[in-house]
Amino acid sequence: MTHFRQSTRSQLPAYQYAYGNKTASGVCLQNTFDYSPFGVTLDGRTMQRDGYRYSFQGQEHDDEVKGEGNSVNYKYRMHDPRVGRFFAVDPLAAKFAGWSPYNFCMDSPIMLIDPDGRAPIWVPSVKNGGIVLTPEKGDNAKTLSSFLGISQKQANVLFNSRCENGTVELSQDVPGIKQIENAIVDYKLNPSDYGGYFDNNYDCHESSLALCNDQMIDYNNIIEGYELAQELRSDDGMKYTDVTDNPSQYQFGETLIRFGNSAGNTTHSATYLGTSKNGTIYTWSKNGNSDKPGVYTVDQLEGIYNSEIQGLGKEPGGGFYNANY
Repeated sequence: MTHFRQSTRSQLPAYQYAYGNKTASGVCLQNTFDYSPFGVTLDGRTMQRDGYRYSFQGQEHDDEVKGEGNSVNYKYRMHDPRVGRFFAVDPLAAKFAGWSPYNFCMDSPIMLIDPDGRAPIWVPSVKNGGIVLTPEKGDNAKTLSSFLGISQKQANVLFNSRCENGTVELSQDVPGIKQIENAIVDYKLNPSDYGGYFDNNYDCHESSLALCNDQMIDYNNIIEGYELAQELRSDDGMKYTDVTDNPSQYQFGETLIRFGNSAGNTTHSATYLGTSKNGTIYTWSKNGNSDKPGVYTVDQLEGIYNSEIQGLGKEPGGGFYNANY
């Protein structure tokens, strides 16, 4: 016997969710639910036999406090389908000033699905010598503006010029893109400088510090880990701010991410390129002075360097830095 789940959007303004068992003799339907767009169970169109707790958009419902079907758990916060709003503020609300921090699916529940109760985010990759963003469900010009830290006018231009597959190729007026595109050009023009340990190549710390300070990369400069730590502490710690506890202040193409080992030594640094809806953090990284630069996730970098995101002096909860310029 196998289990199955089925979640569909009907042509009517409603959702249908079903759960049951497949057996040799056919299908034994255990539960079926029909919903209004925001998740209210429709009278006379629900069957529940076994206490199954997952329903609207595949999320777990909590019936103990507000009654059956009136509270849906979206991991980061609870949703009330009767009013079409979350109970708590979006953890990423500061990035979306134009939206209520309690909105559900950006008021478009027929078109969109919210996987975990947080705002939609764009996903970066390298293509055609630059950075391309792939939208997640719910992304639009407003989310693009907030994600990149650019004006709504700039975001509208980028969004309206997106490719047929929905991706957006970033222009050089976006923070960090000029440096990133030049780094890609350097690799293509000087391939012999990559693939071995050369004194005339640059490293991760030169890259991340240059982007953090909105400066061009010095392709002949190597900065040691202890030198990066000294720079972050410079001017009595007033030159850089640790923004780890304030994700809304993470800046695309600018925020420096420091990695450290168990001894507290700086092992790597990279540049923040956003966080996807499932929590994956993307970076622009130059791995040592031999590899070409590229887009890496934090999980990938932690594996490569056997390190973790870490503040200076093994400071817990640290590691994300903005320059105060």
